[in-house]
Amino acid sequence: RPPRHATPCASTPHLAPPFNGSEGTASPALRHARAQAEVAALRSQLDASEDSRRAMRNQIAATLAEHDRDRSSHARALSALRHEADSKIEAAHAEIARLKNR
Repeated sequence: RPPRHATPCASTPHLAPPFNGSEGTASPALRHARAQAEVAALRSQLDASEDSRRAMRNQIAATLAEHDRDRSSHARALSALRHEADSKIEAAHAEIARLKNR
């Protein structure tokens, strides 16, 4: 987080420069108006940051949910393949035993 400044600087181009180049010569009402404008600008930036963070969290949650669905699907497919392989192995053992007993 950048440091807060008493007066606007290059990092806050949306804010007006100090009155006559010096905040000390501005009227209290003008200083108050500038402070309110700075607070409003900072709130706007914070809201945008929070919206961006919220969107990122939603995207991450959706990606994780998709990953979980894929993992579950793959686990079911793997289980079915294991069952099929076990059945084939049992059938092969039974065939070997049948051939031995001839």
